[in-house]
Amino acid sequence: LTLNDNIDISRGDMLVHAGEETTGEKSLTANVCWIGDEPLEKRKKYIIKHTTRQVKALVDNVDFKRDIHTLEEQDADSLAMNEIGQITFKLQQPLNCDSYADNRATGSFIIIDSFTNNTVGAGMIV
Repeated sequence: LTLNDNIDISRGDMLVHAGEETTGEKSLTANVCWIGDEPLEKRKKYIIKHTTRQVKALVDNVDFKRDIHTLEEQDADSLAMNEIGQITFKLQQPLNCDSYADNRATGSFIIIDSFTNNTVGAGMIV
């Protein structure tokens, strides 16, 4: 990729059309499918891999988990293996992202355990 102007861009940076606005988010809410052996818990730290970027993240809130039989929302403090729920993360660095409904590529991510480096979940931004 060659640009006309001398602009510093790095791997993971997002290019948009002139006149379109993009803002980096330091918080995101997503529907998460948990596949980790250890449960996802509030205040626990993970790494979010979004497109080519990796960002440290903190579980700010477990908004709810979804009953897979009735699809009803249930109060929860954690997600166990094979559970699905809505989670709010606080990010150490801003991410340029979209909702999954608008753009699957920039609206999805994986969650990596920062201690074991194992993939423990997948998320779709709401």
